[in-house]
Amino acid sequence: MAEAFTYQFPLNETSRAYLRIEQLLLRCHQAMQHINEQSCLSYFAALFDLLELLERADVRQDLIKDLEVQQKELARWATYPNVDLEALAKLEAANQHCLTNLRSQNRLANCLKSDKFLSGIRQRFSIPGGNCCFDLPQLYHWMNLPAEKCLGDMKNWLRQLDILAGAIAQLMHLIRDGKPFQRVIARKGFYQASAENLQLLRISCAPEQTVFPTVSGNKHRFTIRFMQHTDSGTAATENDIEFLLSAS
Repeated sequence: MAEAFTYQFPLNETSRAYLRIEQLLLRCHQAMQHINEQSCLSYFAALFDLLELLERADVRQDLIKDLEVQQKELARWATYPNVDLEALAKLEAANQHCLTNLRSQNRLANCLKSDKFLSGIRQRFSIPGGNCCFDLPQLYHWMNLPAEKCLGDMKNWLRQLDILAGAIAQLMHLIRDGKPFQRVIARKGFYQASAENLQLLRISCAPEQTVFPTVSGNKHRFTIRFMQHTDSGTAATENDIEFLLSAS
């Protein structure tokens, strides 16, 4: 039997950016597992999407602000009874390490933006089909170098994002683990609750239910509607759906 799949829905713009960065970093790492033409193209597509995202928003400042909030929350946890103070101290130290690293950087990914090889091929990736051999002979020359050379370059480029990756991983770990899953029921496929002070919803439902969630909302409330595939497209289910929800 297939395992339940967990959907993640951000409830604000910063959380949406964090999830996208997390996903793009994962794609870069996955592309490095087997070096071939398609994996290299996937790597550069994800890397350039990531650089574009970093240019559009001040992710560094958002991370600093959110990690500072988490640091205060961790300090508050220390006042609770029966708290594992040793584990809490490790979390606080990891959080502070990320904050120190972020504050030491003026801008994230500056080295990548000034890299001549990356700059020479990046623009073509924004054009549909623009990464063909006749568009980017320099890229195809690079891809035909020994796999060890290509992998070394890819690791080095991604290493420039270690501070970003570490901060994202730390923050999302704290956000996700801050609230456990709870079993709830969407009556006739519909569920609504308060969104006050929430950043992320995680929704897990059994695959045999043959439904998937959609989420809408604002800073006050969020709504989950379960949908199903039909011959004419998709439609809202009228069945009661039991699922697991983590709202953090």
